[in-house]
Amino acid sequence: MSMKNFLLSQKKIKKINGPAPSSARGEDIMEESDFKDLIVKKDMIENLCLRDWAKTIVCEHEAAHAVMRWIRGYRATKLTVNKWGGICYGTGKKIRTDDCIWIAIAGLAWECRYGKNFVGQDFREAKKLIKKMGTLNLEKEFKQRIYWAYELLSDYSELIKRIGKRLKESGELSSHIIAGMIAVENPLPQKSGD
Repeated sequence: MSMKNFLLSQKKIKKINGPAPSSARGEDIMEESDFKDLIVKKDMIENLCLRDWAKTIVCEHEAAHAVMRWIRGYRATKLTVNKWGGICYGTGKKIRTDDCIWIAIAGLAWECRYGKNFVGQDFREAKKLIKKMGTLNLEKEFKQRIYWAYELLSDYSELIKRIGKRLKESGELSSHIIAGMIAVENPLPQKSGD
């Protein structure tokens, strides 16, 4: 069974049975924050702007976060991009640490398509959370998750590119617009209350 099929089967089981209380699962629950992908600090270089090709990558990176949120069963949130980078907003609600890792690495995994190196807040946040979960081999776990996320997101590449293109054109997409774009192509129900 491929990793994608395994993840999808787990999602279907969870939808049928409903989630167990967090204490029964023995999982960490944490507060979800925004995934801010700033390219440079604003006070460093006032006139530096993302080049067109870099803005495309940043927009698709943010779109990958949004699509992974949907894959993991969470509602869409607002995306923004400006000359300094992009943000996939969080909700401030409690989510599983494992889900937070998957959402954080989605943008990094998508950037593998462009041969980008792993840097920035997502990289640091994902590694910190993987370490918090008590893994014995941090580098191996990180690389495996990047690979699995890359494989999973490849099935949604056209959707990610469409969301990225629209984000690049407008600079901001509301959660409603993103949810609508996802629902048109992938009308699966999401978890309630998230």
